[in-house]
Amino acid sequence: MNLRPLVVTQLAVVLLLLLSQGLAQTTSNNQPVNSDDPFAAKHRELLAKNPDGLSLTLQLKNKQNQFHPGEIIPLELRFTSSLPNTYVLDNAGCDRSGRLDIDTFVVDRTEDGIDPLHDYYAGGLFGFMGGGLRGIGALDNTPKLVNYDLNEWLRFDKPGKYRLYVVSGRITKGKPYHSDNTPVTPTSNLVEFEIVPRDPEWEKQTLASAAKLIDSSAKPRGYPNEAGHAGCRMLRFLGTEGAIKETIRRFRGEDQTCDFEYDFGLIGTPHREFARAEMEAALDNPDQPITGYFLNALTFLAFLRDHQTALPQFPFNDEAAKKAWQAESAERRHSFDAIKQKYLTHLARAVRLKQQSAGAISLETLLQTRTAGSQIDEATRNDFAVSMARVFFDLPVERQRALIEYQWNMISNPAMLPVLRQLYEHPPDMREFPAPFPGLAVLRIYQLAPDEGRQLILDEIKRPKLRVKIPILGLLPDKELPQLEDTIVERAISQDDETADALIARYVSAAALPRVRAGFENRIGELACANQASLISYFRRADQKFGLEMIRRALRSRKHTRCYPNVLTDAAGETITPEFEALAAEYLNDDDPEVVFSAVRVLCQHGSIANKPKIKAAIKQVIDQLRAAKVDPEASSSRGGPFPGYLVESLLRTYALAIPWFTTKDEFKELQELCLTRQCPQQLKPRDLTAETDIHFFHFEGVREERRFTVGSYESLSWHALKEKVIQFPKGTKFTWHADNNVTEIDRQLFDELKGYLNEHGFELARFVPKQNETQ
Repeated sequence: MNLRPLVVTQLAVVLLLLLSQGLAQTTSNNQPVNSDDPFAAKHRELLAKNPDGLSLTLQLKNKQNQFHPGEIIPLELRFTSSLPNTYVLDNAGCDRSGRLDIDTFVVDRTEDGIDPLHDYYAGGLFGFMGGGLRGIGALDNTPKLVNYDLNEWLRFDKPGKYRLYVVSGRITKGKPYHSDNTPVTPTSNLVEFEIVPRDPEWEKQTLASAAKLIDSSAKPRGYPNEAGHAGCRMLRFLGTEGAIKETIRRFRGEDQTCDFEYDFGLIGTPHREFARAEMEAALDNPDQPITGYFLNALTFLAFLRDHQTALPQFPFNDEAAKKAWQAESAERRHSFDAIKQKYLTHLARAVRLKQQSAGAISLETLLQTRTAGSQIDEATRNDFAVSMARVFFDLPVERQRALIEYQWNMISNPAMLPVLRQLYEHPPDMREFPAPFPGLAVLRIYQLAPDEGRQLILDEIKRPKLRVKIPILGLLPDKELPQLEDTIVERAISQDDETADALIARYVSAAALPRVRAGFENRIGELACANQASLISYFRRADQKFGLEMIRRALRSRKHTRCYPNVLTDAAGETITPEFEALAAEYLNDDDPEVVFSAVRVLCQHGSIANKPKIKAAIKQVIDQLRAAKVDPEASSSRGGPFPGYLVESLLRTYALAIPWFTTKDEFKELQELCLTRQCPQQLKPRDLTAETDIHFFHFEGVREERRFTVGSYESLSWHALKEKVIQFPKGTKFTWHADNNVTEIDRQLFDELKGYLNEHGFELARFVPKQNETQ
């Protein structure tokens, strides 16, 4: 018998079986995987749980699978679905905390894959705010890509082969922007890569390439600079001593995007003691600016010498452990602050020898740090202003702008007037619209030298082409400016300019009504929203009957613009007349839910309690109509308005927290029953609104300086609304004042005024005094 064909056939079968087994146990790089490996077994277990119709593919970009220590390892995640309109992808690419933790990177050699920022995020020293720009969309067969540099999450200092897969938290099952979607966590395929031994020549060349990339791609402020940013990231991850020195040299506060990379590069370096020593030496370098971020990074590296381990996770369910955790966290923060104070003292001595921009930026850091969260007395402010005025123009223009706009309270002193005059005469180009200068200079001059500032404002109003915006041009105490009335009116009629129209609302007298009416009456309903709001405000002031007629006209116009949903709220201002209140009540029965909402907002904020039944009935009518139409509460409308569920939630919250009345616990329960979404009842939890008696005062500094107040659940109140609300509380209520600001004089004036007002009406007001352990 000829056995050769049988043997060949059996051999072929065996080879096919072996081949198929080998193919079943390979990574995407065709690298073999040991089937007895716990890492591979865990991966197979997770893969088996992947949802049907959903695919997540991980690959190393550019087909590269060998990397030097410190070389960027670029990854690509590819999401697809064979089931259209089933899965939703969150494509977030960044987070305000500095790192996005929506995906988990799982590596086999866990002891050799080091999270460079673990002790920064888990150290218990800093609070982190999440969130950022993102898009939410349904998956289909078209791949959706997410790119990563693995180095942000893992650093590989030891050579050898590594395996990696990703478990993603980006996917939900349901529809885009729906709060009741179900989270799913797909697992990717495995990829394998190799970290080769260190190569000093490669490290030297990479350092030179990074520096060249940063220097050769420098662009003016305001232009995207992707090439320069790529060079900064190369420096961040390279991790050599040479890279650390170069990073410190470039960490100058002159490029915000790269400073972010330098900050995390130094914090996450494998050579932290070397970095700390080099940064300490830089404190005394005459050419090295010391920014607040630089100082914090240095302080953190020094802090780690005495705190090698991270703070454990917060024990939510153990009261005794909570107290121990809080005590340890407080001790760590106290230690961090003490180290930082030591470096601040050092910098205060060294700053005198620093040159030009290095001295200016370092001085600004000292000012910022010394005044953070504290009140500034006049003598200190004077010293700060005199020092800053000498070096102000050595600062980068972004820092000049920040000081004048947002940190003005630190240097508000006549010593800054020469600086402000130069900024007015030669405004820096910030490549922004509207341009912040010369308006900011006019504002601060007006505050320091009112007569000089007044003349500058009048000069700016006279200009044929306005370059300063209404928050500043409208500062004058004059009710009207008769000498400039013709200029203001004629310019507004001839130019399509938001500020020009706003000047009519602010300064033009009723005597000019015929001219303004002739120029704009037939354009109401077609103008841009801000322009229209200004003109309606003027018409209301000049002739209320005609003004109300123009409001009706604007509300009838629903094709040319989408201004109509905000016409009532824009026209209301701080207070409303009985005639305006009656007009708003008419629109509670409008066919458009957005118009109904605007009427509800006006009446709940400025109206009387007599409107309460009509408002409640209008809200129920809107909800009944939406339910009858069987609309998806979390789907966008074709005309671009808010999601129906969000609109209903906003209506109910506005009613629940109305100024003219208190909503009872039972009524909160009734409102919850009207919700259309799962999250809405959480916003309407029954509570006693009169039990919350803390008052907070917030002062926002900038071009549009604002004062806002909260009392209990009532947020973002005006001064008028606050005074109206507090006297509705039960007689004898004791309120507590919290000053969340650094404006001592304004705070004192407002506190004294409110205290007297409350005392007259049978209430009490006292300042909040923190307990000793709360001030540590």
